[in-house]
Order: sequence, then structure tokens, then C-alpha cells
Amino acid sequence: LRGRALTGATWRGRKVVKKGFCEGKSIDVVGCGSNVVDTFFKVRAMPEAGSKTYFADAMKTLEEVVVGGVTLNHLAWAHLFGTSTGLMALQGYDANGELIRDRMDSLGVSKRYIDISHSHATSACHILLDPDGERAIIMAPASTSKIDSHAAKKYFELAIKQAKIVTTEISQVPLTGVQRLLDMSKEHGKLSMLDVDVPPSVAATSANLGT
Repeated sequence: LRGRALTGATWRGRKVVKKGFCEGKSIDVVGCGSNVVDTFFKVRAMPEAGSKTYFADAMKTLEEVVVGGVTLNHLAWAHLFGTSTGLMALQGYDANGELIRDRMDSLGVSKRYIDISHSHATSACHILLDPDGERAIIMAPASTSKIDSHAAKKYFELAIKQAKIVTTEISQVPLTGVQRLLDMSKEHGKLSMLDVDVPPSVAATSANLGT
């Protein structure tokens, strides 16, 4: 599933040994964007407006819970190749936040630049899978949707100054925040990378990234 579940246990059939990140060391790559708890549900058919449908198993609803997200995946994959990585994010003191941070510890992705607050909420996605493997994703970006231009500078300029490479995405971060992250990267002489995960037609409409 592209952009969803964190992999990293193997790479091209070879076992990868992951080492935890030491918070005292420098971070080469920082990323700001989607970091979520994905919950998967199998259904007999995708629901349509005004219709009823059924879970694939009459005795079970939830299939799996996975920590993922476009940007967190980038950072986890980069770490597999020996690069020090860190997530720039706003997360809450909630169950999803704790789950993501615990998973980051095991993946070796630094939490140094996560702002954790009771005023934040952590992102989540519900993913429906039908028998043909088609999917529908319902996203709740939570506080990631609050990373506008002002928040990007307030929370993450120091991280960008200290890093070598900056990654972000067009998926859950508002476009003003994406622009500020890229501008700060250029201002501080850092290489930047952008993952356009949703098309402009979605970014400017249902995703509300332009507001």
C-alpha cells in the first residue's frame, strides 16, 4: 500500500538490523508531514452514499493497526541506509501519539523535533479494503493540519538549521506550511525534497490544504 504501512524489517529479502537513535547526535534528514496510526478494515464491498455494506468477516471489524504516513515512511526508510533522521511534528498526549512515538523508538527515528502538547491531537487514518484489493482512505490529519506558515517557522526552523536535508509533502500539511518549510530550507542552504502525495485537485478542495 503506497505511502501507508512502515516497512523496514527486510530490504530486498535481506534482514535489516535497526539501531535505536541516540538523541544526543546530529540529525542529517528531518521531515515534516504525515505521521499517522492507520487502522485497516476489510469490507465485502466499498460503501456508496446512501448505501449499507458489510465487513468481510461478520465476527470481526478491525484487521490491523499500523504506524505509517508519507513522511514518517521516508524517514524510516532513510534510516535503514544508515542516515540519521528526525520527525518534525505536532502530536498529542493521546493513544495514537504514544503509539507513533513508541514505534519511532524501535525504528531509530528521532523524536527531538516533535512538539507534544495536550492542545495537539495526533493524526489517524481509517482504511477500507475490498476483496479486489481496492482501498478507500479516510484521513484525520489532526494537528498536522495546523502546521501553517507561522507554525512551521515557530516549531521547526531550528531543526531545519541543524539538518542537511529537509523533506515534506502535499498530503496533510497546509500549503502555506509546505511553502514556508521549503523557503526556510533554501534560506539556510539545505537540500529539500517534496512528495506530492495527493493531486492538486484534491489538495485545493477536499483536503482543504489551501485554506
